[in-house]
Amino acid sequence: EKHIIVDILVEKMPERLRIYLNIFLYFLIIIMLIYITIEGIIYSRFYWDSYFYSTYSLKLGYAYAVIPIASILMILNTFRIIFKKCSANSLKINGERKQ
Repeated sequence: EKHIIVDILVEKMPERLRIYLNIFLYFLIIIMLIYITIEGIIYSRFYWDSYFYSTYSLKLGYAYAVIPIASILMILNTFRIIFKKCSANSLKINGERKQ
């Protein structure tokens, strides 16, 4: 029920404020993903020469390298979402409609 209250609060905000709030939240997500990327690089470099405990053919660094790669892809996707929302909102604010 608490999420319903937040939704009602957001719906009561002016549209321009909602747009800026969404963009601000997306930039917070990007900051968090940058942190995860940096920590993932450090973690994977630390374990780059270590092997899995059950097998000696695979290195742990390869498995941990997925963390920064996935974070970078999520950062790119978040930027895509921001640009998409900004272009859609600029069309809406200017009064034009997408066909």
